[in-house]
Amino acid sequence: MEFGAIDNEKVGQEIETKVTNYGNVKMNLTLSGYGNTPSDGNAMECGSSDIPVDYMKFNLTTSNPGDLTLSEFEATYQNLTTGPTTHAFNLNSKQNDLQGEANASTYWRVYVPQGVSNNCTGNIVFGATQS
Repeated sequence: MEFGAIDNEKVGQEIETKVTNYGNVKMNLTLSGYGNTPSDGNAMECGSSDIPVDYMKFNLTTSNPGDLTLSEFEATYQNLTTGPTTHAFNLNSKQNDLQGEANASTYWRVYVPQGVSNNCTGNIVFGATQS
């Protein structure tokens, strides 16, 4: 995901990421994230000041486009965690080998705290579990 430039103490624009189920059973998502190394507590590594993992958030059901305040962001999105956490997604299995119909969107945003001034990189790990 590419969030682009975000000012300090602002919530970035929503990024849509599609998930496709190529399997033969309904699936949920297991999500986790880290900056540089697993369980480092960060969503992104930014040099001298990093973005904590709880400032990377997602919504698995609803898009919320447009600008959001920090309180709206906190109320509308779930926290990413450093450890794998399973979330109900109930994505149907593939029904037709000729079509990619077994897909659904996830929606992501990040909040940039005061002091972050470099380019940031991080990792979001998507896993599938049977629904």
